[in-house]
Amino acid sequence: MNPHVEESTSTVRQPPVENEPTDPRSLDGISIELNQGGVWIEVRHANGSWDAAYLTGDWLRTLTAASVTARRDAFELLRRGALDAES
Repeated sequence: MNPHVEESTSTVRQPPVENEPTDPRSLDGISIELNQGGVWIEVRHANGSWDAAYLTGDWLRTLTAASVTARRDAFELLRRGALDAES
């Protein structure tokens, strides 16, 4: 586990999003909270479930310093891992 990324272990249910976005680039159901140490990202789904992650300032600096190619490769690895976890 990356020490700069925390996964949510809470089981608190959030109000459902009215409609699942049809455009995957949509920000519907996504909220972000910036604090002094980093940023919380929360994604709420139409079925009432949600996912959240905390990214530290150090992690964000590393992300922004990476090349576009490195960020694209990392995104693809994360996407594949998420898809594998769903199956």
